[in-house]
Amino acid sequence: MRTHRDDSLLLVIDIQGRLAPHVAGHEQLIRRAEALLSVATLCGMPKLLTEHCPAQIGAAIEPMRSRFSAGEIFEKTCFGAADH
Repeated sequence: MRTHRDDSLLLVIDIQGRLAPHVAGHEQLIRRAEALLSVATLCGMPKLLTEHCPAQIGAAIEPMRSRFSAGEIFEKTCFGAADH
């Protein structure tokens, strides 16, 4: 199966400063997410970033967050990303 940028979207969910360290293998997860983000950007693939309750938990980690425009970042209060 081939991936086509016109039919694809990279969704980065809740990779935040206070959450990430509590995920098993978080360093590898961050490296892989950064690699996917690089490929999506290079290919012109749409991308979105979610932040779960950033006022309490903190924003997405840098430098990842700075690679998204304001219109590509969504704050959410429900745990599931599809509920918004």
